[in-house]
Order: sequence, then structure tokens, then C-alpha cells
Amino acid sequence: MAMALTPRLLRRGLELFAVISLAGVVVVLAVYGENVQAVARALLHLQWGWMVVGLGLASMDWFGGGTRLWVVARHVHPGVRLRDMIVAGGMSAWAAYLTPFQSGAGPTMMWVMGRAGVRLPEAMTSTFMTFVATVVFFAVAGPLAIYLSSASWASSCSSRWCHLPGCAMRSNGWQAGSSAGVTASRPGSSSCATGSTGPTHAW
Repeated sequence: MAMALTPRLLRRGLELFAVISLAGVVVVLAVYGENVQAVARALLHLQWGWMVVGLGLASMDWFGGGTRLWVVARHVHPGVRLRDMIVAGGMSAWAAYLTPFQSGAGPTMMWVMGRAGVRLPEAMTSTFMTFVATVVFFAVAGPLAIYLSSASWASSCSSRWCHLPGCAMRSNGWQAGSSAGVTASRPGSSSCATGSTGPTHAW
């Protein structure tokens, strides 16, 4: 006989997962921690102002995720309210934090969307499309960040370093990034490719 998925069972499951997670952190600190006293001392001297800043940054995920969900959901369910989608995004993030492998994020999002009047097929479609949008964003943003960071490093090098492979390959972000990484990991190990044999510059 299948077990009924009741609110009591869900609450007990969340409590059990929270206890297991806390126990795992304690075991990791006790077994692998090199300076447990320093960790405890840091926790006792938290700067609560930065905690408020952290909560504000975390809320951006809720508002941003809710806005992204609203942009997608309004095409399959016209008239959906932005406020409801922000609540769905926030509850999805909350469920992701409290469930193993963030497995509760999608079902919780669809459940909140259902309470807002969105039918299950439309909620499933919107949730899947937000997942696809996230994957596409990181697939584009990751290489773009590598390219921009390597190009920025190349443009800021001094005149003597401007003939290094990492600087000369500004048109190719991947090659510039790899060359810059090798040069940065071995400062002073390369000379300019100008035919001179003078001493190299240190960082």
C-alpha cells in the first residue's frame, strides 16, 4: 500500500534532512577541519550587518527567478500576476535549500503556481522553460566571462609584456585566457618576444 504524502510526513522529512545536514557539517569539521577553534570563534563574532546584506543578495534570486517565471508563464497562461510568480520563485528557492539535491524546487514551484490559478501542464511547461533558460544563460555567460576577463588582462599589460602570447592573441579569447593563465602562474618566467634578452619583469 502506498504511503500518503501528508503535510505531517513532509514536515518530518524536512526535519530529518535538516538534522542529517547539520550532523554532516559537524562530522566534516571534526574529522577534516584543521582549526575547529578558529571556525567556532568566527561564528561567534559574526558581523550581523553583512548578514543583512547577504539576505538582500539572496532575495535577488527570489525576485529574479520570479520575474523570469512570470515572463515565461504569461505566454501560456495570460493574466498571471507577477507577485504570484515571485512567491513561486521564492518558495522554489526555499524548497531547494531544504531538500536533498534541490529536488523539491520544481514541485514546490508548480504547487504555488497551481494555487495562483495556473494549470499543472502550463506550470510544468513554464518550469521546464525556466530551467532551459538557466542552462542557456550559463552556457553563454561562462565562456563570455572567460573571454572578457582574458581580454581585460591583455589590454592592461605593460608595453614590455604586450608581446607575450597572452597579450598578442586578444582576438582569440580562449587562447588569450590559457596563455594568460600560464604566464600568471609563472611570473617572471617569460621574456618579451621582441628578440631582446633583457631581464624579465616581476609582478
